[in-house]
Amino acid sequence: MFDRTECACHGCIAACSHRPGWATPAEIRTLIDAGHGARLMLECWCPTTLPDGDEIQLLSVATVGNTAGIAPIDPRARCTFLTAEDRCEIYEHRPTECAIALTCQGQDAHRYIDQLVAEVYLPWQTAEAQAMVDAWKTEHGVEGAAPASDMLDALAFGLGALLRGLNPRDYWTES
Repeated sequence: MFDRTECACHGCIAACSHRPGWATPAEIRTLIDAGHGARLMLECWCPTTLPDGDEIQLLSVATVGNTAGIAPIDPRARCTFLTAEDRCEIYEHRPTECAIALTCQGQDAHRYIDQLVAEVYLPWQTAEAQAMVDAWKTEHGVEGAAPASDMLDALAFGLGALLRGLNPRDYWTES
């Protein structure tokens, strides 16, 4: 198990500029109650580590340009709570993934995915969590479902980057 930790190193901040971390329903409820509901987005998650894992709709911290809406298939972009000074506006209430994924210690999704599934994915499967998703969608006029992001989407992203003359790995490194 990875503990909730604190870090403000260049690598960890760079991770926030690429994609916000996933949060539990309780963490999202805290953000909504604090008036941040419009800075969330609807996302779909189907963990490939679970053979019978179902796609679920969940609320996550939005990326810049995707607030109060549906996440794009490739939701990688700067976290809406990362300030111009590269500080987290919600640090005390940061999502679980943000608190356990330390780039500076060489951690990657493969090292903590089981914990992320247990602490984030499974709680979103409850009727109460899905009711929160439905209420948020109604409040923000969001219709439909977020698209599933899977290996085909990742392949399409990588091929698209290559066709544009980019190295897909550069997307994950800070220049």
